[in-house]
Amino acid sequence: MVTRFIAPLAVFGAVLVAMVALNNGATTPPALSAGGDARTTAARADTLLTRARETGDATLYARAERAVDAALRQDPGEVVALNAAATLAGLRHDFLGQLRYGRRALRAEPELASPLTSIFDGQIELGRYGAAARTAQRLVNSKPSLPAYARVSYWRELNGDPEGAVRERMLTEVCRFAERLVDDATLRTRLDTMAADAAVFVVDRYGAELTAVITHTIERWDGREAARRIELHVGRDLQFIRINGTIVGGLVGVIIHAVSVLLN
Repeated sequence: MVTRFIAPLAVFGAVLVAMVALNNGATTPPALSAGGDARTTAARADTLLTRARETGDATLYARAERAVDAALRQDPGEVVALNAAATLAGLRHDFLGQLRYGRRALRAEPELASPLTSIFDGQIELGRYGAAARTAQRLVNSKPSLPAYARVSYWRELNGDPEGAVRERMLTEVCRFAERLVDDATLRTRLDTMAADAAVFVVDRYGAELTAVITHTIERWDGREAARRIELHVGRDLQFIRINGTIVGGLVGVIIHAVSVLLN
């Protein structure tokens, strides 16, 4: 009876010993390469942050923070992880930490614009407005996009320039809409459909009234009045048309005459 229980245990022990031997005595799986695994983990953290902002799910921030910590343990200079760490520090109101991580990311990738947003945010919250202005200008020079204009607008508002802030805010919103329009084919299709539907609605609903207004207005004109109005609005274009017609007609006449002479 005892033998029936001992035999499976012996087999299990032998398998375990073989696995340990194959792993060179390690009882845990070998780690992946630091660089590649750090990048993967950092990308996962960045995705979690994006989802948290889109959905408002606060639990995703905790998961993102764990992923950031893991990525920085594997590679302390991983830029995506440093950017994510700066964002998370700002959300915790740890603005010194936000500034520190942002500067580390910028040192790792000096040409990258995204660390400048975290640096600016940290400087503003710490009251370092002069430094924030220089960071904002560097951000605009590096990448004149929505995050850059939004921060310039905020800086101007804080420094008593509400009109400038309003202008920057309007520019920001226009840029945001333009970027969406370029990137979002569904939005373009929807806007095209809305414009076409609006045109059909106006023609169906008010077509007769518009036609009557236009017809009545034109019927009130006499020949001289019509000529005067046309000259007033498109007179310059008409002069170009007349000149072009004269030149083209003259050239065509010369070509026809030359061909007739050659044929005879």
